Amino acid sequence: MRGDRMNQKKRNRLYFGAAMAVALLLLTMGPLRAEPESLQFYVPISPPQGIAIGEHKGFMADIAVEASRRAGYSARIDFLPWPRTLMYVKKGKNLLIAGLSRFPQREEDFTWIAPAFTLWRAFVTTDKQINSYAEGRAALKRLAVHIGSLEETMLKSEGFGATHLSMITTDTPLIDFLLMGRVDALFRPIIEVRWLARGRTDANLLVYG
Repeated sequence: MRGDRMNQKKRNRLYFGAAMAVALLLLTMGPLRAEPESLQFYVPISPPQGIAIGEHKGFMADIAVEASRRAGYSARIDFLPWPRTLMYVKKGKNLLIAGLSRFPQREEDFTWIAPAFTLWRAFVTTDKQINSYAEGRAALKRLAVHIGSLEETMLKSEGFGATHLSMITTDTPLIDFLLMGRVDALFRPIIEVRWLARGRTDANLLVYG
Protein backbone atom coordinates (compact mmCIF):
# COMPACT_ATOMS: atom_id res chain seq x y z
CA MET A 1 0.00 0.00 0.00
CA ARG A 2 2.74 2.40 0.92
CA GLY A 3 4.50 1.72 -2.36
CA ASP A 4 1.26 2.39 -4.24
CA ARG A 5 0.76 5.69 -2.40
CA MET A 6 4.29 6.79 -3.25
CA ASN A 7 3.82 5.83 -6.90
CA GLN A 8 0.56 7.80 -6.95
CA LYS A 9 2.31 10.87 -5.54
CA LYS A 10 4.98 10.57 -8.21
CA ARG A 11 2.33 10.29 -10.90
CA ASN A 12 0.52 13.34 -9.48
CA ARG A 13 3.75 15.33 -9.54
CA LEU A 14 4.38 14.23 -13.10
CA TYR A 15 0.85 15.20 -14.16
CA PHE A 16 1.14 18.54 -12.37
CA GLY A 17 4.51 19.19 -14.02
CA ALA A 18 3.12 18.27 -17.43
CA ALA A 19 0.11 20.53 -16.87
CA MET A 20 2.40 23.42 -15.90
CA ALA A 21 4.56 22.81 -18.98
CA VAL A 22 1.50 22.88 -21.26
CA ALA A 23 0.23 26.05 -19.60
CA LEU A 24 3.57 27.79 -20.00
CA LEU A 25 3.78 26.66 -23.63
CA LEU A 26 0.35 28.10 -24.37
CA LEU A 27 1.28 31.37 -22.70
CA THR A 28 4.41 31.72 -24.81
CA MET A 29 2.53 30.79 -27.97
CA GLY A 30 -0.10 33.44 -27.45
CA PRO A 31 -3.54 33.27 -29.14
CA LEU A 32 -4.15 30.29 -31.37
CA ARG A 33 -5.58 32.64 -34.04
CA ALA A 34 -2.87 34.92 -35.40
CA GLU A 35 -3.50 38.61 -35.85
CA PRO A 36 -4.25 39.71 -39.45
CA GLU A 37 -1.21 40.49 -41.55
CA SER A 38 -0.68 44.23 -41.89
CA LEU A 39 -0.36 46.07 -45.20
CA GLN A 40 1.56 49.34 -45.44
CA PHE A 41 -0.26 52.01 -47.44
CA TYR A 42 1.11 55.42 -48.36
CA VAL A 43 -1.61 57.95 -49.11
CA PRO A 44 -0.40 61.07 -50.93
CA ILE A 45 -1.52 64.34 -49.36
CA SER A 46 -4.09 65.43 -51.94
CA PRO A 47 -7.42 66.41 -50.39
CA PRO A 48 -10.05 65.09 -50.32
CA GLN A 49 -8.33 61.84 -51.37
CA GLY A 50 -5.68 62.05 -48.64
CA ILE A 51 -5.89 64.42 -45.68
CA ALA A 52 -3.30 64.32 -42.91
CA ILE A 53 -5.31 66.56 -40.58
CA GLY A 54 -7.21 65.44 -37.49
CA GLU A 55 -9.42 62.38 -37.62
CA HIS A 56 -10.37 62.69 -41.28
CA LYS A 57 -7.88 60.82 -43.46
CA GLY A 58 -9.53 61.22 -46.86
CA PHE A 59 -11.62 58.82 -48.91
CA MET A 60 -8.67 56.91 -50.42
CA ALA A 61 -7.42 56.09 -46.92
CA ASP A 62 -10.94 54.91 -46.02
CA ILE A 63 -11.04 52.71 -49.15
CA ALA A 64 -7.63 51.19 -48.33
CA VAL A 65 -8.64 50.34 -44.77
CA GLU A 66 -11.98 48.81 -45.78
CA ALA A 67 -10.55 46.84 -48.72
CA SER A 68 -7.82 45.43 -46.46
CA ARG A 69 -10.37 44.44 -43.82
CA ARG A 70 -12.53 42.60 -46.36
CA ALA A 71 -9.46 40.73 -47.62
CA GLY A 72 -8.50 39.66 -44.10
CA TYR A 73 -5.68 42.16 -43.55
CA SER A 74 -5.15 45.19 -41.37
CA ALA A 75 -3.91 48.46 -42.89
CA ARG A 76 -1.27 50.93 -41.71
CA ILE A 77 -1.68 54.38 -43.25
CA ASP A 78 1.08 56.97 -43.61
CA PHE A 79 0.78 60.32 -45.35
CA LEU A 80 3.53 61.88 -47.47
CA PRO A 81 3.70 64.56 -50.19
CA TRP A 82 3.51 63.23 -53.77
CA PRO A 83 7.25 63.14 -54.63
CA ARG A 84 8.19 61.38 -51.38
CA THR A 85 5.32 58.90 -51.76
CA LEU A 86 6.53 57.85 -55.20
CA MET A 87 10.15 57.60 -54.04
CA TYR A 88 9.33 55.47 -50.98
CA VAL A 89 7.12 53.00 -52.80
CA LYS A 90 9.36 52.65 -55.88
CA LYS A 91 12.41 51.91 -53.72
CA GLY A 92 10.62 49.78 -51.13
CA LYS A 93 9.08 46.32 -51.21
CA ASN A 94 5.48 45.24 -50.58
CA LEU A 95 4.34 48.84 -50.17
CA LEU A 96 1.12 50.23 -51.57
CA ILE A 97 -0.15 53.63 -52.72
CA ALA A 98 -3.79 54.60 -52.35
CA GLY A 99 -4.33 56.00 -54.85
CA LEU A 100 -2.12 56.80 -57.82
CA SER A 101 -3.14 58.11 -61.24
CA ARG A 102 -2.31 55.64 -63.98
CA PHE A 103 -0.20 57.23 -66.72
CA PRO A 104 2.02 55.70 -69.46
CA GLN A 105 5.25 56.94 -67.85
CA ARG A 106 4.35 55.08 -64.64
CA GLU A 107 3.41 51.70 -66.11
CA GLU A 108 6.76 49.97 -65.54
CA ASP A 109 7.39 51.43 -62.08
CA PHE A 110 4.38 49.96 -60.29
CA THR A 111 2.14 46.91 -60.14
CA TRP A 112 -1.44 48.06 -60.60
CA ILE A 113 -4.07 46.32 -58.48
CA ALA A 114 -7.49 47.82 -59.21
CA PRO A 115 -9.07 51.11 -60.36
CA ALA A 116 -10.77 53.13 -57.63
CA PHE A 117 -12.39 56.03 -59.48
CA THR A 118 -11.96 58.37 -62.44
CA LEU A 119 -10.09 61.56 -61.59
CA TRP A 120 -10.97 64.53 -63.78
CA ARG A 121 -8.51 67.38 -64.15
CA ALA A 122 -9.17 70.84 -65.54
CA PHE A 123 -7.75 74.28 -66.09
CA VAL A 124 -9.22 76.57 -63.45
CA THR A 125 -9.22 80.34 -63.92
CA THR A 126 -11.04 83.39 -62.57
CA ASP A 127 -12.13 84.76 -65.93
CA LYS A 128 -12.45 82.76 -69.16
CA GLN A 129 -13.04 79.05 -69.53
CA ILE A 130 -10.13 77.02 -70.92
CA ASN A 131 -11.36 73.78 -72.49
CA SER A 132 -8.29 72.32 -74.19
CA TYR A 133 -4.51 72.17 -74.02
CA ALA A 134 -4.33 74.27 -77.20
CA GLU A 135 -6.43 77.02 -75.62
CA GLY A 136 -4.25 76.88 -72.53
CA ARG A 137 -1.01 77.21 -74.47
CA ALA A 138 -2.41 80.24 -76.34
CA ALA A 139 -4.13 82.06 -73.49
CA LEU A 140 -2.20 81.31 -70.30
CA LYS A 141 1.08 82.95 -69.37
CA ARG A 142 1.35 81.91 -65.71
CA LEU A 143 0.00 78.45 -64.94
CA ALA A 144 0.48 77.14 -61.39
CA VAL A 145 1.57 73.51 -61.07
CA HIS A 146 3.11 71.48 -58.28
CA ILE A 147 6.77 70.51 -58.65
CA GLY A 148 7.16 66.83 -59.52
CA SER A 149 3.42 66.25 -59.95
CA LEU A 150 1.71 64.27 -62.68
CA GLU A 151 0.13 67.54 -63.83
CA GLU A 152 3.60 68.91 -64.57
CA THR A 153 4.38 65.81 -66.65
CA MET A 154 1.07 66.01 -68.49
CA LEU A 155 1.43 69.70 -69.35
CA LYS A 156 5.02 69.34 -70.54
CA SER A 157 4.00 66.41 -72.74
CA GLU A 158 1.35 68.69 -74.28
CA GLY A 159 3.86 71.39 -75.21
CA PHE A 160 3.78 73.67 -72.16
CA GLY A 161 7.26 75.07 -71.59
CA ALA A 162 9.04 76.67 -68.67
CA THR A 163 7.70 80.09 -69.68
CA HIS A 164 4.12 78.88 -69.11
CA LEU A 165 4.58 77.18 -65.76
CA SER A 166 4.92 78.61 -62.26
CA MET A 167 6.38 75.77 -60.22
CA ILE A 168 4.99 75.61 -56.67
CA THR A 169 6.07 73.31 -53.83
CA THR A 170 3.69 70.45 -53.12
CA ASP A 171 2.77 71.62 -49.60
CA THR A 172 1.20 74.85 -50.92
CA PRO A 173 -2.46 74.90 -52.07
CA LEU A 174 -2.46 76.25 -55.63
CA ILE A 175 -5.88 77.80 -55.20
CA ASP A 176 -4.38 80.57 -53.05
CA PHE A 177 -2.05 81.63 -55.88
CA LEU A 178 -4.99 81.80 -58.28
CA LEU A 179 -7.43 83.69 -56.08
CA MET A 180 -4.73 86.17 -55.04
CA GLY A 181 -4.08 86.92 -58.72
CA ARG A 182 -0.50 85.66 -58.75
CA VAL A 183 -1.16 83.21 -61.61
CA ASP A 184 -3.61 83.09 -64.53
CA ALA A 185 -4.77 79.54 -63.90
CA LEU A 186 -4.02 76.24 -62.26
CA PHE A 187 -4.26 72.68 -63.52
CA ARG A 188 -5.44 70.27 -60.82
CA PRO A 189 -8.05 67.58 -60.09
CA ILE A 190 -11.48 69.20 -60.00
CA ILE A 191 -12.48 67.49 -56.74
CA GLU A 192 -9.38 68.88 -55.02
CA VAL A 193 -10.01 72.46 -56.14
CA ARG A 194 -13.66 72.29 -55.10
CA TRP A 195 -12.70 70.80 -51.72
CA LEU A 196 -10.13 73.57 -51.11
CA ALA A 197 -12.67 76.20 -52.20
CA ARG A 198 -15.41 75.03 -49.86
CA GLY A 199 -16.61 77.74 -47.52
CA ARG A 200 -14.53 80.48 -49.18
CA THR A 201 -16.35 83.71 -49.98
CA ASP A 202 -14.36 84.07 -53.23
CA ALA A 203 -15.06 80.52 -54.46
CA ASN A 204 -17.69 81.87 -56.88
CA LEU A 205 -14.84 83.46 -58.89
CA LEU A 206 -13.55 80.09 -60.03
CA VAL A 207 -14.17 79.06 -63.64
CA TYR A 208 -13.65 75.38 -64.48
CA GLY A 209 -12.61 74.25 -67.94
